[in-house]
Amino acid sequence: MVPERLIRLAKLAGPIKTGADIACDHAYLSYYLLKHNQANFMIATDIKANPLENAKRTLKPFRDRSELRLGFGLQPLTPSEVDTIFISGLGAETIVEILQEGMERFLNATFVLQVNGNPSPLRAFLMSKSIFTEDIVKENRHYYQIIVVKEGYKKGEQIWQGGVPILRIGSLYRSELGREYLSKRLGDIEEALSGLLPDDPRGKDLRAERSLFQELVNTKER
Repeated sequence: MVPERLIRLAKLAGPIKTGADIACDHAYLSYYLLKHNQANFMIATDIKANPLENAKRTLKPFRDRSELRLGFGLQPLTPSEVDTIFISGLGAETIVEILQEGMERFLNATFVLQVNGNPSPLRAFLMSKSIFTEDIVKENRHYYQIIVVKEGYKKGEQIWQGGVPILRIGSLYRSELGREYLSKRLGDIEEALSGLLPDDPRGKDLRAERSLFQELVNTKER
């Protein structure tokens, strides 16, 4: 019932007093956290009413330990009521939009972020933020990257050094699955380059990315 990528989010978060499940959809993550008593209370939010109806059915066993709220991103929350905020299943640009709108109101909260697709815009936004850890999950042949933001740790700009291309993988090239993802990405780059004319300006960025990834894919430590 609960996808592996959501279980990994839970494992990275640790104990939770009150958590928020943003863009919750069916609220499977909230269900998992409450079922395993990892969270005392969960607030599940979504911008649309239909997903909240799904979430209501999912969380029926935990009606006294959960609450549903309608609204975009962090808007339904007040800063003092949550200690952990999950944002998953969205593209990097949408996550950035949510964080830009209200992240600074939650300076003491841990943010657990799971990206669909290219995570580069999210890492670019998080360069000045404290990064607790990163992880990558493979599910149904898709790769999902996770970034945990928490005060008191190195900034993104200290971790992600290597120019724009490194923002696609961050420090995850050190893991076996991260290097597997890079190998797949290198194949995608070669396919894209084969369809470009030699003077196409898009080729320059792709070749720079290819050069870095070819180095990293065979390197456990930089």
